Amino acid sequence: IIILGCAIRRDGTPTHLLKGRIDRAVAFEREQFMKSGRHAYFVPSGGQGSDEVISEAESMKRYLIEQGIPDEQIIKEDKSVNTLQNFEFSKKVIGEHGGDIKKSIAFSTTNYHVFRGYTLAQRVSLRVHGLSAKTKPYFYPNAFVREFIGLLYERKGKHILFLVLVISYLLLYDLTLLIL
Repeated sequence: IIILGCAIRRDGTPTHLLKGRIDRAVAFEREQFMKSGRHAYFVPSGGQGSDEVISEAESMKRYLIEQGIPDEQIIKEDKSVNTLQNFEFSKKVIGEHGGDIKKSIAFSTTNYHVFRGYTLAQRVSLRVHGLSAKTKPYFYPNAFVREFIGLLYERKGKHILFLVLVISYLLLYDLTLLIL
């Protein structure tokens, strides 16, 4: 279960938003254990920002251990600085630890971030199942604007091509009107 990182507190503990992602992953793992009798591995994923005392992955690992998850079930990925790298680098550490990356892998993030998570996981050829952690309603406007901008940026090449085609069409249309 890849847990996508986000900012941590100044003291290195997870923010409420990040705790929600971790708690959702833990709840899912416990549900799966009850069904299958097998424990999953957790991959807390996130590097250390310039304003952070430890990496997001280390912060998540400490919180997971506080929740009773054994160290042996945690594979840290602490180099990534964005969601695409979360998936790319997590895929690598899962493979290095003998995990089968061809199987479906779960990822835990906040509910507004799941769709973009799917699109980014596809870019690195990961089959994933998104786990959605709840967030406070007051955060939705900010979150959805951020995600919308993120999706636009992610596919900027396609958007630029589309704009060029539309502008070309309009210019050609105007040109034919002038000729006629």
